[in-house]
Order: sequence, then structure tokens, then C-alpha cells
Amino acid sequence: MSGPDAFPIPASRIGLPSFAPYYPEVIARLPLDSPLWEKLSACYSRENAIARLREVMETRELGAAWKSLLGEIQHQGTVYGVTSAAIPHLVDLAPHLPAESRLELWTEIGFLVTAGADRFPAPPAEGLQEGLTAALGTAEVLALRDFLAGTDSSPDDDSYFALTCVALAGHPVGRAIWKFPSQSSGYMQTDCPGCGAEAEVDGFADPVALPCPVPHFGPAQSVPGPWRDVADALERTRRDQVLGPGWGRFIDTARWVALAGVPAHASRSVGWCLVAAMVALRSAASAPWARTLARLTGYMRCLDCGSVWAIADSMDDRAEARPVDAADTRLPDGYVQDALFAADEDGNAGDRVPDGVWPETVADAVGGFRPVPAGRWTTRGCQPGCCGASAKARRARWRRSLARTRRPSRYAGGPRLRCCGTGLPGPRQGGG
Repeated sequence: MSGPDAFPIPASRIGLPSFAPYYPEVIARLPLDSPLWEKLSACYSRENAIARLREVMETRELGAAWKSLLGEIQHQGTVYGVTSAAIPHLVDLAPHLPAESRLELWTEIGFLVTAGADRFPAPPAEGLQEGLTAALGTAEVLALRDFLAGTDSSPDDDSYFALTCVALAGHPVGRAIWKFPSQSSGYMQTDCPGCGAEAEVDGFADPVALPCPVPHFGPAQSVPGPWRDVADALERTRRDQVLGPGWGRFIDTARWVALAGVPAHASRSVGWCLVAAMVALRSAASAPWARTLARLTGYMRCLDCGSVWAIADSMDDRAEARPVDAADTRLPDGYVQDALFAADEDGNAGDRVPDGVWPETVADAVGGFRPVPAGRWTTRGCQPGCCGASAKARRARWRRSLARTRRPSRYAGGPRLRCCGTGLPGPRQGGG
């Protein structure tokens, strides 16, 4: 891939002097007329996959042939030999596409990589795996460049794009792209890492203020590479308070992860710090969704086994997770977000209190995410019998509330107080 339309990659990425431009050319790419394609698997038809890939490369557009190609190289989370072989060609295609199409291409590559297409099950020729790995390294650089350039995309698309970039860096939180996070859903699906119980955690909406203590990371040693530009952009986000006051420590953690090159050993909770902060980079309209995603850095309690887990670990069935303890003590005034704001201002917001995680911030399938959307954790909204309802009744009440408003984010700034024991909407002020 060379010529005026090619994207120069920073020379430091490949160990060249900083003044040396580098135009990537994917090595050991399987030619479209090679007989070795016959050794690769496809979903329905290998011949159709090759024909559609050839058409996409010739037309340089993501049209009908592209949709047909996707059906051959990925089906319900399963990828094939032709998938891995097609990726270097698709990476070569990216610079020739308009910005909107590149966003779609990178996101689809994110789905493919997290489904396992980053490695050939059995490469049909020597050097093809090395070529695929080189192509994915190029994809990481180009995708990050497009991400920072910004486009007129939806907040949901921004989160998919951010997860793709993190996946291309090799961090496991990228696999959460298959959870299909959406700002309109109002809940997240979790799977207990201990007993495997599935749960839907409601109240997945904008908390406005920091919803839980920030997971610990760094500061770490800076490494050269494309993520340094992301770190610089995050520093500006912190300075401009894009997420609002009290989010400085959160942005700092994301920036430190980027400066370290997104190491794979960083926790999934820390990975969500980075993803949420990256979403905030895209546009001012994405800030509420970025704050919502910050909830995924907290903890949830499984109501089947009673264990408390990092929410990020409960969203990845391949996570090697360990449960944590919930503290027995509670904040004296019950205002969790006030305490988090003060801790952020002091620069000492850790991810746990000395004897465990803060119980006021632990989500579950009954109370939902805590603190509740856009409301402080307060006892002033309770009335007799408010907390005495059965778990089934409380859950039904919350779902009816979501159904009436259609979008849970409409709770933001609303006149309701919150129930101290359940995290569900309490009675309206004035008795309504």
C-alpha cells in the first residue's frame, strides 16, 4: 500500500528515526488467485467469499458485496480461515475509503479479531500468520488515527470504535464488544464468574457524577507508539472537564493506560476507564454515554451465590476473576458521589475502602446500578413500606418506569429522589 492515499505511520512505531516516514505494506498476504484459499474454511461458500472480497477490493466501497462477504467470514461469533486471510486485504483497503466507511470497516474488524480471527487455526503457508500480525499492527495505528480525527457518529458507534482500538492493542476488554453495549438499552447482561448465573442489571444510565471509586493503575512508564496521541487528547479532556467536575482521577487513569501502550495485564476495569474516556473524546454529545460506561468499572453482586465481582470481569466469560469483599461499614451520610468527588479533589480516590469495596456502589439484579441514574444515594425519598417490597415487585417497578420513559437517561435531572435500600426511583417530591 503506497502512493498519495497511503497513511504514513509514525516511524517510532517500527523503530525508525522520527523523521522517517513509513508507508505500511502488509507482508505475506495471500493473493486472491492463490490456490491456497482452497485450504481455508468459510461459512457457506469459499468461492463466494473470495469473489466478494475481490469485488470489494476492486470497487473500493462497502456495498452489497461487502455485506455478502461479512456473511461468509463471520456467522454468530464464529470466524473461519478465510476470515484471517481476508483481514490484511481489508486493512489495505482502509485508506481508500471515506471516513464513515472506515469507521464501519474498523468496527467489523474489531468483531472479527475478538472472535478469534487474529490467528489462523492452521496457516496454509509459512509467513501468513506473521503477515496477519503485521496487518493488525497497521490496523491499530490507522484506526487510532481515525478515532482521534473524529466523525459525525453516534455515541454507540463511538463505544464500538473505542473497543475495537483497545482490542487491536491486545487488551481483553475489547471482547466486550460482543455484549453490544447501547445507551438505549438501560441494562447490561452479566454472567457470574463464580457460579455462571446470568443477570440483567438495570439502571444503566448517566450517573452525571462519578459512580464508583476509580480502579487503580499507574502512573506507568510511557512507551512509544500510537497511544501517546490518545494520552495527549485525554489530557485535554481532563483540562476541559468534558465529563464534568470530579472526573479528574478517572481521566488520569485512562491516560496512564494509554501512555503505557494499553498493556494486556491491566485489569478489565481499568480497560473500561480507557474506553469510557475515549468515547468522551469523540464529541460533547458522547459525554453522557461515556459517564454511563464508567459504571462498568465498578462491582456487582451475584444474587445466586452472593459473591461480589468486578463488573468488567462478569462481562467476559474468559476472565480469570476473583471475588472481592464488600465492606461492612457505610459512609456516615450516605452520599457516595459526594465522597467520591472529595476523594478526587484530594487525589486519593482508590478502588476500595480498607476492608472491601463500598457496598453503596455494588450493583445487583434487583437494585440495579448504584448510585441510581443521576440521583444521589439518599434516604430522604423513602416512605413507609418503600424498602419492604419483594425483590420481584421492586424489579417490576423499575422495568415499568423504564417502559414509561423509553429512555432511562430521561431520569437525568428528574424530580425524583431515590430509595435508600433498593436504588430504585422513590416517590416524587411533593408526594406524587
